[in-house]
Amino acid sequence: MIKLESHRSTSSGSNINSSGLLKLYDPNTCSELVFEPIPNAPGQEPWGFWKDTQNPSFEGWPQIDGIIFLNASRHDLAKKICTEIRDCKWAHALAYALSDSDNYALQFPRFEIALEIAENYLLNPDKTLDVSGTMEALNYGRVCQYFQLRPNTPSFFSGLGLLNNFLNPSNLFVDLCCGIGHFSSILEEMGIQGVCVDFVFSKLWISRKARLVQSFQMIAADLESGEMFPFSTSCGSASFFCHDAFYFFKNKQKIIDRISSNFCRGSQILIGHAHLSDQEHGIVSGYPLTREEYHSLFSDDTNLQIGPDLELANDFLDSIDSSLQYLSTNEAIYIVQSSTKNFPPVPTLGLLKEAFFVASPFAGENSAHELSMQWPDDLFRKEFDLATKRTSMDSPKLPSDGPMYLSGSIDLRVMQPSFFSTVANLPIKWGVVGMGWVANDFMIPSFQYSPQSSLQAIIDSDPQAFAEFTGDFGEKIECRSSLEDLEDPSGLDAIYISTPNDQHLRIIEQASSLGINILCEKPICTNLKDLHKAVSFCKEAGVRLKSAYNQRYHPAHQLIKTLLAKKELGQVTQIRIHYACWLSEDWSRSSVNWRIDRQAAGGGASIDLIPHGLDLCSFLLRTSFQSITLERQNLVHSYSQKESAVDDGAIAQFKTRCGILGTVQCGYNCPDPLPRRQLEIIGTEGRIYALNTLGQDAGGHLKVTTLHGSKEIDFPNDHIYSPFVRQLDKVSREWLKPGKPSLVDETEIETMAMFLKALQKS
Repeated sequence: MIKLESHRSTSSGSNINSSGLLKLYDPNTCSELVFEPIPNAPGQEPWGFWKDTQNPSFEGWPQIDGIIFLNASRHDLAKKICTEIRDCKWAHALAYALSDSDNYALQFPRFEIALEIAENYLLNPDKTLDVSGTMEALNYGRVCQYFQLRPNTPSFFSGLGLLNNFLNPSNLFVDLCCGIGHFSSILEEMGIQGVCVDFVFSKLWISRKARLVQSFQMIAADLESGEMFPFSTSCGSASFFCHDAFYFFKNKQKIIDRISSNFCRGSQILIGHAHLSDQEHGIVSGYPLTREEYHSLFSDDTNLQIGPDLELANDFLDSIDSSLQYLSTNEAIYIVQSSTKNFPPVPTLGLLKEAFFVASPFAGENSAHELSMQWPDDLFRKEFDLATKRTSMDSPKLPSDGPMYLSGSIDLRVMQPSFFSTVANLPIKWGVVGMGWVANDFMIPSFQYSPQSSLQAIIDSDPQAFAEFTGDFGEKIECRSSLEDLEDPSGLDAIYISTPNDQHLRIIEQASSLGINILCEKPICTNLKDLHKAVSFCKEAGVRLKSAYNQRYHPAHQLIKTLLAKKELGQVTQIRIHYACWLSEDWSRSSVNWRIDRQAAGGGASIDLIPHGLDLCSFLLRTSFQSITLERQNLVHSYSQKESAVDDGAIAQFKTRCGILGTVQCGYNCPDPLPRRQLEIIGTEGRIYALNTLGQDAGGHLKVTTLHGSKEIDFPNDHIYSPFVRQLDKVSREWLKPGKPSLVDETEIETMAMFLKALQKS
């Protein structure tokens, strides 16, 4: 059995060997385990293993990137990791740890995916993780949604209330089942020392690398195993906190006994959201107990308080705004145990002093501009419906400005600024240039559902565009004819360009000179000379330039990418895309359809649609192109027969650098009733066929056929989490990360340059 002994230290270092927060002991030999660092390990965090010098047969517990892997139920895995560390195979050691999961996971992460993440990180040690993308790649499933949206859930308020009212800030804070450290990050900012413990190594690693929790010691351990670590009486006082997870433990008595048996005076157990078996609890029950059974877990000589989460949530919310009402069912309880006869005088932590509210990411509106909730799935809706009620008027109007102060199932989001800026991100301020069809119908509405993004201005040279503006953002949206006319153009963080193609270069030059990052509709420019100018402007100004390829953010395409990375089709050999529509000459809200104007568009169907297909192929296959050729047709529409003709159909053929062949077929001459949006990928062991996934919405159908059988997946037309919303969230998160991400995607620019060369030759 391994025993962890807590040892208080004033050191702020994260290295366990130097900070002294914890010491490892082997009780069998009563000797201290000595940490043996590995020379030339990557990064600044220590790598190595904890070795008992008096027990040479003991293999040791690995320390990976500063995180101790002490999961006694994964002893064979720990041994394998140690072997890789000794052989200096850093990526493999990290990948083995990342590919582990808990017993509730529907499927474990694929080692190949974990290895790709490890290699990418080790090659870029200063790179900040994309939390959501990393969790999705590691097959977190619905847990990914849970971590992303947890600060929006009612139970989170009771957790904050529990800490605010009962936590002794002088104790060592031990966050059991910490996940990615939502609560630890808040306390860390307040200068409290702590330890994060979770069964799953990747949760801890993601938290550390995303800079959510930086100084707390992190340990991956199985709390229910026979070798679960107890804290010694020599450790001083500690506060053990377990929120929204305690009900998962099958043997709760074992957990309580091993913690409380070694309590020092002033220590605490704080358990939040512990489900009762006689109450309807919603999503996941775990192993709930009755109130009487919870009482029986604790000895009679300790100070014990058991109460409903409702009390904590009410107290927490009322201290912010007495007008807020928070109604909850009594489906969950909190538990506070202290080793002292009376609860020690605990000063209120003041979590609320720096807390603030933002609009719920679930909040939408109906046709009457009344507030309605748009849940990511039915399970989230059920949790909120069970735990809360809306207490404001039945159909409240959306506020015209300021944060949304709403309660109950209309959701409150409470978080400290430091954490919010890391996880949910303080909104990036956007301007939209060009009020055409795509901007007005798809991109601008996306700002209502992206908590990372805030629309500040819309810009269009045509005053009529503002009159036709269908968005409802209130008076805070500044409407101007040009960037220079804005009251403070430098106050924008980014712009989205959706003008005719021939205007892109001029706007890119203006925005880059103002220090504004740029998300531009494809193509960035219509010829090679202008493309190079645009890239040069942005690099010289130090601003980011990215093409608005929304197709890579469709949930079906993201799933396809995961399946391909997992080698579900074996070796991919071919890919085919058909992306078409019917575009008549008179299709336009304005008097001029610029898409069929050679000067304004630079081409027709080819330049409009094929770049989307090429980018999607590169995204799915995770490769660049070796060659691209293009054939165009001028066949059906009258505008294709004129002197200034643009093509109404085209086919691009390509070969990737890894030898995959593909075609992207597009057209303005495909009638609406026909299947116009198809994607097919063929491999040595299977085939993927996607229907109606290409386009502006999130709907469509996917069929995956392999040597082991076939499955079909329908994607509903989710108008809230559309590809545009997902794109906006992803870009905003990337541009708000600490450090300096790449200004220009060189692969993206290379692909566009190859396409423009092929277009010129065709």
